[in-house]
Amino acid sequence: MSEQKYAEAIGVFTLNTELHPEDANLFDSLAEPYDLSGDNENMKKYSSMILNMLGKKTALNDSEKGLKANAEK
Repeated sequence: MSEQKYAEAIGVFTLNTELHPEDANLFDSLAEPYDLSGDNENMKKYSSMILNMLGKKTALNDSEKGLKANAEK
């Protein structure tokens, strides 16, 4: 995304989340281009989904703790 190709990134990450709807990391990846492009509404939507997914777990590994921290920003 260093070239600010947010629409392309959103397309790729959307497809990935459709193929793997249980993967919070992919939703974090999808939230990032929304955040960088200034689309706070969609960024918050996907961050909320991440928190919901992780909230169903009894324990989080270090990677998931990082995802949670990003989603809570």
